[in-house]
Amino acid sequence: FENGENVRLDIVPTGGPLRVTYQGWPFLILYHGSISLEQNIEEAIEGPMGRLTVISCKLPFHLKLCFLYLSVFPAHLEISTRQLYHLWIAEGFIPDNSEATAEKYLEQLINRGFVKANKRRTGGTIHTCSIPCRCRPVLLAVASEVEFIFLSFMVSERKSKKNVKRINVFYKQSDFVHFVDDDSHMHSLLYFTSKSDHLDPIDWGIICLMLEFLRVLDLGSLVLIQYPSGIENLFLLRYLKLNIPSLKILPSSLLSNLLNLYTLDMPFSYIDHTADEFTLHARNTA
Repeated sequence: FENGENVRLDIVPTGGPLRVTYQGWPFLILYHGSISLEQNIEEAIEGPMGRLTVISCKLPFHLKLCFLYLSVFPAHLEISTRQLYHLWIAEGFIPDNSEATAEKYLEQLINRGFVKANKRRTGGTIHTCSIPCRCRPVLLAVASEVEFIFLSFMVSERKSKKNVKRINVFYKQSDFVHFVDDDSHMHSLLYFTSKSDHLDPIDWGIICLMLEFLRVLDLGSLVLIQYPSGIENLFLLRYLKLNIPSLKILPSSLLSNLLNLYTLDMPFSYIDHTADEFTLHARNTA
């Protein structure tokens, strides 16, 4: 559809994949135009990374979303599967919010060669995984083309700030600010900065006031001096990772305000007192 009208794909000029959005989801159409499917696939395969691109676009929809989400992680990172499953769940990619289902999806991606299992636990479940070097260029290219994630080194002038749904910050903590406006519908903001800098209060204010649709907020190693005010504005949050070393008491307002919260990760805090409503489950963050 274009402006509510049907568009015949057989008359759309060829010359590369066609990026479309349907019911809020971005798609990359490899086959369009008047040439046959076989010819279109042959043209796509002849291009750089063509064969892997075609194979990735043929993934079932649920696996496609999970695969594209791997683009948020830095290259060569050994990814904790527990974190990955909870991020998938927070984004709504796992229909029953089950880690067992998430692991099943990951096993399918491993069997298809898109993910590598690095370490397994004694029982055989996957402990850490990574993205094979041959798959990463395809992953980033497709994720950027369909505007699944904003990648600063692959940005083009036609990218709209309004379409930015996910940002990963590798360098300066304020990098995300340039892509936030009053119409922002960002879903995920993740920090992978190597330094344990203190979070700038101005940046925190922007997050709370202008990113009300966030489902995932992972501040990584960025340090907060105290429990942040204004976090109740982020009522859609399902995944929250905070670094507050000084925090000893978890406020009861966290539970009453963030009703959609599924995962709270505070690996650098030593909580010795919580409200009665909380049941904390210790987890191994190694």
